[in-house]
Amino acid sequence: MIYLDLFVGVLTAPFATLRALAAQPRPGAAVVVHALIILITALAGAYAAPGAPPLPLTPGAGLAVVFGLLGLFLYAACLHLSAAFLGGEGCGRALGLFTALAFASSPSVLIAPFGLAMRAAPPVFYYLVSAALGFWVLVLQILSIQATYRFSFWRALAALLLPFLLVLAAVLLSVVLGVAALLPQLKGLLPPTL
Repeated sequence: MIYLDLFVGVLTAPFATLRALAAQPRPGAAVVVHALIILITALAGAYAAPGAPPLPLTPGAGLAVVFGLLGLFLYAACLHLSAAFLGGEGCGRALGLFTALAFASSPSVLIAPFGLAMRAAPPVFYYLVSAALGFWVLVLQILSIQATYRFSFWRALAALLLPFLLVLAAVLLSVVLGVAALLPQLKGLLPPTL
């Protein structure tokens, strides 16, 4: 019953609930709730997506739960490092962020009833609702960082974006260095100029 109270709290009073979860981490509850959210959204995607035939429950759903939990752990670790880099009160708060992020994905389960209700509607409505729920989860993730590290909204947004920007910069640098390394070999393939 306490999980349901926390779930409803994230939907109705998100900042207060996420702050309470960050202050008193419940990693067991976070794992259970996030696993259920992954399972429900995976089944909703299989059964409620427009044009999707009904699929039997496969081992893929179990793998989705395992890799989803691993992904949440790594995501929370990256955001914790990012928040610590930006001056957050990082000592002992990683577990609080993990718990808050797990509960922040709660709106994702709403895709199941919306998806089933809109099965006869044009597919664009399903995708609009999915995008709106995704945006809601993103805002709740920012609020999770804000509540955990006592950041302003904009600083929490910066902590969320920093890992993505670092990965993007690393990819761009790799491409530039790769092209620079191949340029001498490509120059030899060009026909001689007059």
